[in-house]
Amino acid sequence: PLDIAIRNVHEAGYSEVIDIRLGDGLERLEPGEADAIIIAGMGGLLMKGILERGLHIISYEEKRPVLILQPQSDLKEVRMFLYRHAYHIVSETMLVEDGKYYTVMKAEPIACGQNSEEGTCDDINWISAGEEAYSEEEWVYGRCNLRDKSETLLAFLQKEQLVLQQIMDKVEASIEKSLNSQEEIPESTEKRRDSVRKEMEINERALMYF
Repeated sequence: PLDIAIRNVHEAGYSEVIDIRLGDGLERLEPGEADAIIIAGMGGLLMKGILERGLHIISYEEKRPVLILQPQSDLKEVRMFLYRHAYHIVSETMLVEDGKYYTVMKAEPIACGQNSEEGTCDDINWISAGEEAYSEEEWVYGRCNLRDKSETLLAFLQKEQLVLQQIMDKVEASIEKSLNSQEEIPESTEKRRDSVRKEMEINERALMYF
């Protein structure tokens, strides 16, 4: 892929203005070099790891880049990471392709009285001047997404509601089977029920935006 990219750039006549590099995450960047960074097409935890290893880039006070991110999972973790490191999510949008849902977010740096040594915010819910703290459903689904009330998000929430209900039905059936057999309910099953119940409550609150 690197060789193909180099050839394409050369053939297009942009060798003098496009610099192609191969590296892990942000390791081949210098602090202050990038105006914007795009990371897409991977899981949220992997993306978070790239950003953590690239703190010298995204926390560089002289010039902090805008981030365009498209995590395919663990979006809550990504959003919390951004706010802990003084990034404000200014826009999000949800897309669907071949039955799969994708969220793209834009985050801009903002001062929040951060620790200059580690570049982190003391309070995850600082958000920005004049804004209220994020709710659980906003961390999970995105404040911008919920406020925009797109048809794509609504379809996703409704689909997720059905899936969660199906999972809960299976868990409840398993518990009922144990009770009927006078067997002890496995701790893992009870934890799973509590976890799914919490997800269903968050999903229900998100649907209330529509």
